[in-house]
Amino acid sequence: MIDYTDVRFFNLLVSCGRNLEHRALREIVEYIKELGDDKVIGRPLGLHGLVGVRTSLNVFDVVKRIREDAQQDPWKFKFILKVVPIERMCEANIETIKKCVTELKHKIKKNEKFKVVVRKRSSALSGHDVIYEVAELFNNPVDLENPDKIVAVEIIGNLAGVSILSSEDIVSIAKFKGL
Repeated sequence: MIDYTDVRFFNLLVSCGRNLEHRALREIVEYIKELGDDKVIGRPLGLHGLVGVRTSLNVFDVVKRIREDAQQDPWKFKFILKVVPIERMCEANIETIKKCVTELKHKIKKNEKFKVVVRKRSSALSGHDVIYEVAELFNNPVDLENPDKIVAVEIIGNLAGVSILSSEDIVSIAKFKGL
């Protein structure tokens, strides 16, 4: 039997204020239900300010809708600060992270510039080593200031979420609020 409370099954990473995880979870779950997924699930990740959510909807479409709604009325979202799509979940070690990135690397076209961003929480894994090893998988030019794509690695304890994103694929509601 699949344990859907396992973080490996989450495909959205939601940031919120410290000790507001349950309120942010309720807010994002209700929002996604309004979009048409009545089986959306999620839970706080055991770290302050982080919630994992699993939806059957296209996560990029969900983020796009959140962005559109936040641009019109950023105060519609009271507890959610940021939402990041997660395309692959794996163990937080360099080899499995590289395998996940390899599965997604087709999303970066031949001449597109990229950067690798690693966010670590509760992990001793070297962020510098992850960046170096992941960047070595690509022949594309690196651009730390204005990349076409972002290889995002979200490390949470012994698990890692991996995505290849454009800047529009991450929504920061806090920025719309001017926070």
